[in-house]
Amino acid sequence: MLKENVVITICGTQYDTSDSPEQVKTTQTGTYRRIGNKHVFLYDEVLNESLFQKPMVAKSILKISPEEVHITKKGPAQTDMLFQPGLSYSTYYDTPLGTLQMCLSTGFLDVQETEDSLHVFLQYSMDINYNHTANCTIEISISSLEGGIREEERGDAL
Repeated sequence: MLKENVVITICGTQYDTSDSPEQVKTTQTGTYRRIGNKHVFLYDEVLNESLFQKPMVAKSILKISPEEVHITKKGPAQTDMLFQPGLSYSTYYDTPLGTLQMCLSTGFLDVQETEDSLHVFLQYSMDINYNHTANCTIEISISSLEGGIREEERGDAL
């Protein structure tokens, strides 16, 4: 069973019309609790410093169940994203640089739970401001925190 303190790694990949996919990876520490059939994780996410001129942190909540993944971010970058196979979810992504209207259409979700880890793989398409932007994947790996995380392992993301 996962312990209260965890390491969360999220790797998102966008496949657009260019030849090379764009990948963003972040590794953060957080806290875990189970509520009903949902795994709930709270963590601070360091946002991409190059976009904001200084380090900024978003408070993030990640909820995972076998049927859906729900990500909420609050702070300088705010969004509420729901991934559920067969669902098209319309939402906004607020950043210090402006607001984007997004539609996330989830095609596939796989949640694998072991004794001391949780792994998620999902595929979705993303429209921004009513235009198809990319087909995307997200891979999430979560494990109990054992002895801390080195600063060089901590990733920046948006």
